[in-house]
Amino acid sequence: MKSAYGRQTPAPDYELTCVEPGSPMGELLRRYWQPVCASNELRDLPRKEKLLCEEIVVFRDKKGRVGALDPHCAHRGTSLEWGRVEEDGLRCCYHGWLYDTQGQCIDMPCETEEFRNAMEVWQPAYPATEYGGLVFVYMGPPGTEPLLPRFDVIDPAWNSQERGEDVVLRGMRLWGDYAVGMVKDCNWLQHYENIVDPYHLLMLHQWISGDQFDGALMQGKATIGWEKTPLGVRYNLIKDLPNGNRMVRHAECIVPNMFIIPSIREPGTVPMAQATRHRAVMGRADRQRACARHQHRRLAARERRAKARLEAGDRHDRRHPAGLVPAAQLRATAAQARRSRSPGGAAPDRDPRARTPGEFGYRYRHAA
Repeated sequence: MKSAYGRQTPAPDYELTCVEPGSPMGELLRRYWQPVCASNELRDLPRKEKLLCEEIVVFRDKKGRVGALDPHCAHRGTSLEWGRVEEDGLRCCYHGWLYDTQGQCIDMPCETEEFRNAMEVWQPAYPATEYGGLVFVYMGPPGTEPLLPRFDVIDPAWNSQERGEDVVLRGMRLWGDYAVGMVKDCNWLQHYENIVDPYHLLMLHQWISGDQFDGALMQGKATIGWEKTPLGVRYNLIKDLPNGNRMVRHAECIVPNMFIIPSIREPGTVPMAQATRHRAVMGRADRQRACARHQHRRLAARERRAKARLEAGDRHDRRHPAGLVPAAQLRATAAQARRSRSPGGAAPDRDPRARTPGEFGYRYRHAA
């Protein structure tokens, strides 16, 4: 027996897990747009949310604009969670101060207009915007906001134009009324670690609890592996099903704030000719063709990377700290290479935000 007496609890990794203002990970995450709620959750009432160890009150005024304010009114500290949404902003329930989406106090019912103008009260606030059915806030230093990435999976404009579909974000029901879209009171690292842990599916949801999902995921023996991606990391789970089909399943973490979960109820009964983004169930003949396509794509990607390295030149530069060429210099080299390949010598016009997921280092979480 190994006695529990005197055991030491390992110290947490504060540098990785702490996200309060001023902490290394907290400052890193504050340099990205963070999803705070779904657009359809902002209706007639404001919402108080906790994000990166901070509480904010999110609301949509009657003109459709979204705002994110510090929860305590600048007047007497009353919670704006209980405020009233109006045409031009959010009104505090205590003395009626009205704040617009930028945080400026634009009405003080108990004071004169001259006094209000002289006071020029601003409630602390964060920039807020909407995209793809989500509300995002930027909690970093003013003026450092990056472009809000546009991803095809949540872009209604892209889906309606290219595929004739609209995207509706909703809480994904696993069983009964339980929804994945609920707020998780846990550290960000705990959530990410769970997403790329396929073994808990086999142990907890299949062996211990007994086939909770009633699909191909609960059948046969699994082969599991992990791989890094340009966006983060994902696991690959392969199962040869009793009916002769093969299921290939991927779950992916996309830093810093999104993950992709494939269907947990795929029956695995109908072979698919092509692999989808998240999972595929293939017959034996389809499997051989898919493997050949996959190998061809890998070789083509390897050739493109080798060509890009030759065009960009040596990435190491002894004159630069750590021997690395600055990112701006690499981007300029790549842009020059693109211009040289263009027929007219100039790079084609392109919306800098209209990029595919592979061109960004992150997506948004809770978009299931």
